[in-house]
Amino acid sequence: MKAPVMSIVDQLRTQVTHEQRVYIDYQMSLAVRIAQIMEQLKMSQAEFANLVGVSEDDIDSLVHFSADPTLSTIARIEALSKSKVLTWVNTDVCVE
Repeated sequence: MKAPVMSIVDQLRTQVTHEQRVYIDYQMSLAVRIAQIMEQLKMSQAEFANLVGVSEDDIDSLVHFSADPTLSTIARIEALSKSKVLTWVNTDVCVE
């Protein structure tokens, strides 16, 4: 009998570090946001890649969780698509 998918996912989550989980969460959030922007603009990956000046393979990597874009790439995507990609939270950091 096959294990339920969530059971497998839970098992995998216990095998990665907290840093890796945070990284994966960021990748997934970025992928979802890029897909949302493309949908809002009614653009294919090729059209969106052309708009923001990156290769179609770069966009494909972004939406399939395998990219690690620089902040300058994210900024270019945000500026040229006229869409917010990242939301920064400004909080006071208390170091004791």
